[in-house]
Amino acid sequence: MPQFLARSNLRKYLANTSWLMGERVIRMVVSLFVGIYVIRFLGPERFGILSYVLSFVLLFSPLLHLGHREIIVLDLVKSPEKRDLILGSAILLRLGGEVLLLGGVSVGIQFVENDQQTLLMIVIISVGIMFQSWELVDYYFQSQVQSKYTVWAQTIQLIVVSLCKLSLIFWQASLFWFVIVFSIEYVILAILYLIMYIWRVGWFPIRRCNLKYTQKLLKILCHCYFQQWQL
Repeated sequence: MPQFLARSNLRKYLANTSWLMGERVIRMVVSLFVGIYVIRFLGPERFGILSYVLSFVLLFSPLLHLGHREIIVLDLVKSPEKRDLILGSAILLRLGGEVLLLGGVSVGIQFVENDQQTLLMIVIISVGIMFQSWELVDYYFQSQVQSKYTVWAQTIQLIVVSLCKLSLIFWQASLFWFVIVFSIEYVILAILYLIMYIWRVGWFPIRRCNLKYTQKLLKILCHCYFQQWQL
C-alpha cells in the first residue's frame, strides 16, 4: 500500500511538472514569434516608448507583491483546512499593495518629464498590472499539485493576447492600442484564474481575513526586504 501511494504521488508530481514545463515552452515559442513581429512593426522609436512605459511601471511592481509566495503555498500545503483564511488574508494584503503601487507610480511620474500620451499609457499599464493580485489562485493550485488548471488559463490568455497583437499589426494600429493590449492581458489572466477557482473550488474567499496571519506575512516580507537591502 505505501509503495502504491508513493508511485501515485510520484506520477502526480511528474504530471504537474510536465504541465508547467509544457506551458513555458509554448509561451517561449509563441512570445518569441509574436514579439519579433511587434518589434518590427513598431520600429525603434515606438517600441522604445513601449519598453519605457512597461519598465517604469514594473519598477514599482514589488509594492504589489505583499505576501510571500513560498510562505502562502507552504501554509496552504500544511493547513488545507485554513484555505479560506489564508487566501482571504493574502488578497487583502495584495489589495493594499495595489494602493501602494498606484501611490508609487503617482509619486514617480512627478520626477520625470513625460508628455500627456506617455502619462496616459503609464496609467493604463498600472491599472492592468494591479490584476496580478489574483495570481493567488495559482498559489492555491500549486499547493494542491494541480497546476494544470492555471496552465489552461495561462495558455488561453497567451492565445487571445497573441491574436490581438497580430490583429493590431494587420490593422496598422497605433502604439496606444498595443499598450491597451499589454494592460488587458493581466485582466484576462485574472478573470481566467477566478473562473478556474470557482469551477474547481468555489467562490474566492475575499471577505475572509485573519489579522494575525496578515501580520505574519508582513513581518516575513519586511524581513526579506531587509536582508536584500543588506546584500
